[in-house]
Amino acid sequence: MPAGPVSPYVPAPDADAMQKVQHVWDWYFSVAAAAKMEDIIDYRMMGDLTLIDARPEGRSVWKMKIPRYLCNLNLSLHGGGACVLLDMCTMSALAPLAGPKFWVFLGGLTRSMNLTYIRDCPVDTEVIIDSTVIQAGRTMALIRGEIKSPDGKIVYVTVDHNKANVGPGPWMMDHEPEPKMGYEPCWRIGDCDSKL
Repeated sequence: MPAGPVSPYVPAPDADAMQKVQHVWDWYFSVAAAAKMEDIIDYRMMGDLTLIDARPEGRSVWKMKIPRYLCNLNLSLHGGGACVLLDMCTMSALAPLAGPKFWVFLGGLTRSMNLTYIRDCPVDTEVIIDSTVIQAGRTMALIRGEIKSPDGKIVYVTVDHNKANVGPGPWMMDHEPEPKMGYEPCWRIGDCDSKL
């Protein structure tokens, strides 16, 4: 049975949310450069993404043309490539919600990711990666994401991404770019009581 109609994607970026999401991206690049880790897949892939939308309620939308290095031998998006793409993009949807001990930088640690591969996504396909925070509490968050066509009518991959609120190590905090948000991270799950 064919799926029901998908509502088209309509951008409505919020300037403050866009700045917060971009700040996390810039922070990641600062940490990776300091650690001399510019050769890892996250770094390369994140450099190929363009932020097109972010919303204060916890949403981020990125665009990209599917690169060959994320593809399998059939020249379509590899399952592992889709996973790393959705891992980093869904994390960024938490950035507009960040506060003291509340989802500081990189959105905590992945607890589980449940991906569903709906259809083939060939190399060079223009896509958006649309991520929405479904729930963000003081210790756990659920973010839903989709890799889909720019108009939102074709969905290639979906994910439910569960994260634990554990902040970055002190050395990562030292590499936060200007202007600094200055949020103290949550170092342990039991230490995350600033927001319910």
